[in-house]
Order: sequence, then C-alpha cells, then structure tokens
Amino acid sequence: MICASSVDLLCGDFGIIIRFATEYFAGNNSTLINRGVCKTRSYLLVCLPSMAATCALLSTFNQCVSKSQSSRWRRLSSTWVAKRLFLISMFFILTSGIFYLIIFDVYNGLCVASSSSDTPITAVYANVFSFIVPQDGFMICADVTWTHIR
Repeated sequence: MICASSVDLLCGDFGIIIRFATEYFAGNNSTLINRGVCKTRSYLLVCLPSMAATCALLSTFNQCVSKSQSSRWRRLSSTWVAKRLFLISMFFILTSGIFYLIIFDVYNGLCVASSSSDTPITAVYANVFSFIVPQDGFMICADVTWTHIR
C-alpha cells in the first residue's frame, strides 16, 4: 500500500512537476514552443492521474468483492480477474485520451486546445475519468463493503 500510494502521488502530481520543470527551469520557456512536449504533457497530465485513480478503484473493488458472502462474487477477487480488469481499464484510458494528442498544440507560444469549443470537452473528460468515476466507485464499493462486513 505504501508503494501504491507513492506511485499514486507521483502520477497525480505529474502535471505539477512537469509544468514546474518546463516553465521554471527553462529560462526562456522554449520548451512550450515544442509541439511534442505540449502534446505529451497534455496527454500525460490527464492519463496518469486517471490511471492512478483507476488502480485505487480496482483495489477498492477487490476488497469489496472479497468480503461478499456470495461465492460467485468472491471469485471476482482472483488474480486472473484483477489482471484482466487492470489491462482493460488501462488500455481504455490510454486509448480514450488520444484525442488530447490531436487537440492540443502550440498557438502563439502557448500550449492550448486548438479551438475554444474543444476546451470544455477536455475538461469534462479529465473530470469524469480522474475524479467523478473513481470517487463514485470508491463510495459505492465502500458502502457495499460496509454492508458485507456488517
């Protein structure tokens, strides 16, 4: 759990670390003009926290089903199922976030979305997969686990 928490913090803070490194240590902000850095930073800024939150959600789900009284639900707590769920969810996050590589680009020396209509789409995607789905999943799994334990 300590290793998982450390990785979760690192992935969650990735955007802050990269922004600080590219803007503070680069004296003339020349790294922001680079299209590759702009696109990669935008993509990883959303995908890494989403992946970290999803891993925590999968761990919570595993605890939830392992406490069930039903043997059918407890079978979902196996290593085979955990590996499959992990691979499927990571693949989904990595592929669904590819549009960040397309939308973001350098305009007037700033790394921004290509049009103003794309900005809400990127914000909604980031909020849904980084915060809303994992947090709601935590709450549901915690409630079900509490019910199973009682």
